[in-house]
Amino acid sequence: GPMVPALLIHGFVLEATSRPPVLVVLLILTSLTSVGIFFSINFVSAVVVEATIKVLLICAVNTITMVVIEGYPCHLRCTAHGMMRSVFHLASLCAIPIYGMLVHSILLFPAVITVALAFFAAMLSTRIQDNSKVLL
Repeated sequence: GPMVPALLIHGFVLEATSRPPVLVVLLILTSLTSVGIFFSINFVSAVVVEATIKVLLICAVNTITMVVIEGYPCHLRCTAHGMMRSVFHLASLCAIPIYGMLVHSILLFPAVITVALAFFAAMLSTRIQDNSKVLL
């Protein structure tokens, strides 16, 4: 439900500003929202935190895809898009069993992993250059 409005707003934000700062902000917000997993006391709060994290991560993944694809000339963009999607699918296939094993343990482990990975990705995203206004 919240994905369509979030992606519409995200598209307008990406056209108005440069992409790397938007990516950094999205990943930092994901990291901060992931801390909310520790404070989920009932089912509704857990679902709201999870939905917020998913919306922010989908927007971040779309931004990463746009930044990487814009970094390549036109004749290589389809290859870049295919490579990015392959990496995303491999990462999700690796994450499913890892998080599946950790669900039966303390909730601390998946939450800390999510917070750490989102924050690490945000710090790496500060090094990305903006190619949105460059004609390749």
